[in-house]
Amino acid sequence: MYVAPRTDGAKHPAVLFFGGSEGGLPPPSVPDLLASRGYPVLAVAYFHTPAALLSSLKR
Repeated sequence: MYVAPRTDGAKHPAVLFFGGSEGGLPPPSVPDLLASRGYPVLAVAYFHTPAALLSSLKR
């Protein structure tokens, strides 16, 4: 999930936000808050989601 930043004229680093140990996408409140302060945010779910990036992860 990509959350575009509010445009304030200042440059801010991008944030890569991973879901926690429960899997899935993180709640949108944190990415939304960061974007409202000018930070572009990419939230990534890497397991426990149909479109998981590492769905074929093996031990």
